Amino acid sequence: MMNIKIPNDKKEELVAQIQQFFMEEDL
Repeated sequence: MMNIKIPNDKKEELVAQIQQFFMEEDL
């Protein structure tokens, strides 16, 4: 896991994008 500091709002936004991506890929 990479040690990158991301503001909480940006982190949650990124997580939402990743979850949406995986749902679209139907994995």
